[in-house]
Amino acid sequence: MESYDLAELINSASDAELPRIVERLSTEREYKKIIRKMLRETGGEINRTLLVQYVEQMENDDLTTEALMLAVFWTLSQATATAISEASALVAAEARYIDGKFITGVKAATGFDVSAVVRPEDLDGFVDALVKRNVSLITEVSEQTRQRIERAVVDAQLKQKPVSELKSELRDILGKQAKRADLIATDQLEKLSTQVVARRAKQAGLTQYVWHTQGDSKVRPAHAALNGTLQDTSNPSHGDGGQLPREPIRCRCYAIWVVPSNK
Repeated sequence: MESYDLAELINSASDAELPRIVERLSTEREYKKIIRKMLRETGGEINRTLLVQYVEQMENDDLTTEALMLAVFWTLSQATATAISEASALVAAEARYIDGKFITGVKAATGFDVSAVVRPEDLDGFVDALVKRNVSLITEVSEQTRQRIERAVVDAQLKQKPVSELKSELRDILGKQAKRADLIATDQLEKLSTQVVARRAKQAGLTQYVWHTQGDSKVRPAHAALNGTLQDTSNPSHGDGGQLPREPIRCRCYAIWVVPSNK
């Protein structure tokens, strides 16, 4: 990725602030749907096979777990592969969208068209890394789900729990995993928008940004203290211990990047 000096190119007498760029809410919703579908399909198979076979095994005093969970885990595996494929495409598309918004944002703020000096392929490796991070998290949710289902079933067998109790426990497992999936979708897309913009800002020779909070009671004290302050990425301890706004989990703050003047 070839670097350039945006401040030198625009040669402005005053600082310029780039517009805020955020991920699309529609993409976040779609991401949540993708992972929840994986869990929903697993839940459907639990109802169709596992719970039915569990009743039969309890009646026959059979504690064979492999056959009991085979169909469920096969379904989870297939649903996970689909979720990974769909989420990977979604993440890559959103990264390209944010990249395009950065280019139009620079032109709106400075009048300079950076598309003449940057290329979409500059971010190929970076986008691949973003996709891999998301694949890892989806895989983790899937594996946690598998392990928790297995533990719940084995425990139910050993304790001779009624099927209604096992069903409730499995529903609770899937519900908690769905909430985790929602958090992953929100957190990863927030990080994505921040990090894509930061990557382009670095390429443009920009190091300064203003930290902004949402200004409400939910803002964590450490971030409230940063509100309105000028941060510099050349300082390793900038921002929240070197993290940009929206990089810390559940952070709703945002960065406004500054193109310094020629003064």
